[in-house]
Formats: sequence, structure tokens, C-alpha cells
Amino acid sequence: VILMQIKGKNIFNLLFLACACMGWNGVDINAYHNLPTMECMTKTSQFIVIRAYESQGQVNFFAKKNLENAKKAGFQYISIYMSPCPYESASAQAQELVNAVRGYDYEMIWIEIQEGSNWNARRSVNRQFVEELVDELENLGQAVGFFTNHVAWEAVMRNNYDNYKHYPLWSKYRFRDPGFTPFAGWTRSHAIQYEIGTNLCNGIVNL
Repeated sequence: VILMQIKGKNIFNLLFLACACMGWNGVDINAYHNLPTMECMTKTSQFIVIRAYESQGQVNFFAKKNLENAKKAGFQYISIYMSPCPYESASAQAQELVNAVRGYDYEMIWIEIQEGSNWNARRSVNRQFVEELVDELENLGQAVGFFTNHVAWEAVMRNNYDNYKHYPLWSKYRFRDPGFTPFAGWTRSHAIQYEIGTNLCNGIVNL
């Protein structure tokens, strides 16, 4: 299991989803899953990542209930991820998300960078947005990582932009290719999403 110190935070976070060093497994979800389903998932998965913010610029409707069920089900580590809306205020979205999940247990917030998700055609604008988002999340006391891959990062940010090379990277699924291509200063992925749309315990998840 990979443990790393988040830059600027005196905390450690256990990173998940097929960690290569010990083979620990996890799931990520973007829809509602009830408690019995999550309890079943804990038999094979130690971690869960819950989508908590949508690219339309709003909190995921099921985020809080999924966080509640994940805690009750007994997942060892719980994190959330956000798909930000690039055309709305980054700071406002960070505040909205953190306020919405205040009081729920989770380890960190992953920022999804996905090509084709309404990002600006000018990468400099996207970089400014992401910098504002990260700064505000950290000002709010959140540990931050990135959920992306080299193709998406190049399209949105450009691969020679390495300001976040010391932040955790969760490598996004791409064409059933579990390999890792170094980019943006990252020489390894702390976690890998290797399959999407899988049925687990009568719930649809990503692995």
C-alpha cells in the first residue's frame, strides 16, 4: 500500500485502486449505492472513491448518502472526486463542495481532468482555473490529488506543465491499457483505474 505525505499537510493518505505494491483494491462510483451493496463491496475492496461534484457545476445529488453508506459499510478509506465546471468560479465550486460534505468522513478530494469536458480551448485559461481550484481547496484544509491521464492532461493543461508533480496521481482508465506513460513530472501513478462499468454486488462501479 502506498503512503505519501501530501505537500503542505501533516497527514498521510492511503492511496487505492489496484496499488501495485500490495494489490489492494478499490472502487469508484458516480451513482447511488445502498448499504447492502456497499457492505458486499467491502469483501473485495478496501477503498471507495465517491463522485461528489458534477461538471455541470453542482454537488452530486447522492454524494452525502453514498458517503454515509460507505462509512457504515466499513470501507477502510473513503475519498471523493470532483468533475469541475471550467466556466464557473473555481473558488465557489471548491467552497460549495466542501460545505456540502462537511461532517462526513473522507480522506481527500481528487480533481478529475478529462478531455472534452467543456474545458477552454486555451490551456493557459484552464491552468489558471485549476490553480485557483487547488488553492481554494487547500485553503479550506483539503488534501488534493488528480484523476487524469497523459492524453487528458495534454489536451487540457499540456504535458510540460508540471506544477503538481508532487501531488498524488490517480491514473484514469484509457482503452483497457493498464500501463503508465510518464507526463507532467509524474514518473509513476499512485493508483490506477483499470476497468469501467463493471457490475459488482448488483451495483455498477469502476475498478
